Amino acid sequence: MKIFYDLDVSLNDVSPRIWRRLRVPSNANFAWLHAVLQVAMGWTNSHLYQFKWGKEYIVDLDNGSFDEWEGGPVFKNGAEEFLHRVFSKVGDTCSYEYDFGDGWVHTLRLEEVLEVDDDVAPVAWCVAGERACPPEDSGGIWQYPHLVEVMSKPRSAAYKEMVAWLGGPFDPAAFSSTKVNSALAQLSWPNVTEPRLRKALKARDKVAK
Repeated sequence: MKIFYDLDVSLNDVSPRIWRRLRVPSNANFAWLHAVLQVAMGWTNSHLYQFKWGKEYIVDLDNGSFDEWEGGPVFKNGAEEFLHRVFSKVGDTCSYEYDFGDGWVHTLRLEEVLEVDDDVAPVAWCVAGERACPPEDSGGIWQYPHLVEVMSKPRSAAYKEMVAWLGGPFDPAAFSSTKVNSALAQLSWPNVTEPRLRKALKARDKVAK
């Protein structure tokens, strides 16, 4: 039997809640999980990331500068750290921060541990979710409420300016599990290359709702 995890992923400090419930293999590494989160949440993999678990930071050591010092945080390579070390029982959590400038912090919580047949493919699946993640480079949680308010007034001059700046309209309530799961199916296992992730993200944004 294989072990899969159901993870609740919630973007912190945003209301109404932006969330996904993801089913992933327990032996996935965190670099692979980062790719899954990018696809499932709606991000575009344009910035650095880190998972935080206690005093450990799980990061992409190949594409970032992370300085360690005595008594400071410990940095681990996401491609070499696995989910089952961090999540061992229901209720276990860690955080995932994407884009250190805007500072989008997500909380990951283990909701359920599942046993599945050995012939089940090691893929990620978005079981449920609600609402679109914010647009890239939109200013973090401090600016997001203003963006949502502007997008609720399509006849205003501010709306037209915002759409021009974003490069198109934005619907905060939009979410399609069909789009997400079609793209997740394209992620390679057990590691995801940058070109493969770009291909999955492009597929996600092309699939009709």
